[in-house]
Amino acid sequence: MRARARQCLQAQNVPALQHHLLARSITQAVKTNLATGRFARIAAARSPRNPLTLDEYIASVTTCTRAEYARVQALQAGDATAWNALRDFLTRRAQRITRNVRPDATLNDALEFADETCYIIFNKPYPFDAPFAAWATLILHRLILTRWTRSRDALDQARPPASLDAPGLGADDPTPLGDQIPNPRAQIAFERVEDRAGLLAALELLRSDAQRVLLRRVYLDGASLPALARELGISRQAVYNLHRRALARLREILKSNHAQDS
Repeated sequence: MRARARQCLQAQNVPALQHHLLARSITQAVKTNLATGRFARIAAARSPRNPLTLDEYIASVTTCTRAEYARVQALQAGDATAWNALRDFLTRRAQRITRNVRPDATLNDALEFADETCYIIFNKPYPFDAPFAAWATLILHRLILTRWTRSRDALDQARPPASLDAPGLGADDPTPLGDQIPNPRAQIAFERVEDRAGLLAALELLRSDAQRVLLRRVYLDGASLPALARELGISRQAVYNLHRRALARLREILKSNHAQDS
């Protein structure tokens, strides 16, 4: 497999000095994609008249590796410029997608989806068989659709129901929509949350996994934001932005619940 990768690099006129490093990355990516079933899924989507061969797939991975290796290495190294550029790109894409799903979508919605997609990408290895921008956009697109069009949470739906007594989201789901709204468990405003159980209950109301994880690490584990930036391998500014929006969203939830209970 590595020999085939070297052949592809040579055919694509890659300088010989880069062959060893890139061939190793290509080989690892192909082995991982074979083991996870990704190659099989891609091959199954091809027409039987034009089947995907392993040699052709290695050539495709070689092309993407050449184009994306430097960017992926920068992201893995926690380069602030690379992460900020990715976040800006995803925010622009998220604005387009969210407005197509919800005409009243806001910039803050797009920023939250972009942040959560960055968090997913940080924990998900890039397969090197598709352009990075297309791969990242697909993750973002799936996240938005899952959250806003497929979620069973009535509050996530693009079009609010006329009545919370209406049937559920599917023909075979008789549960009233009112029963699908998460039960508010936070009792007091965020500034007054002092016990661990209360904070845990409040965090569960956040729909963003990235925001939930960050606030758990800060307020339950005592981690600092600079330490989290180093731990996650992303810029301090990205962590600060995520933390600021997470606190704002949590305060909105808790203050709203406190007002209802007063």
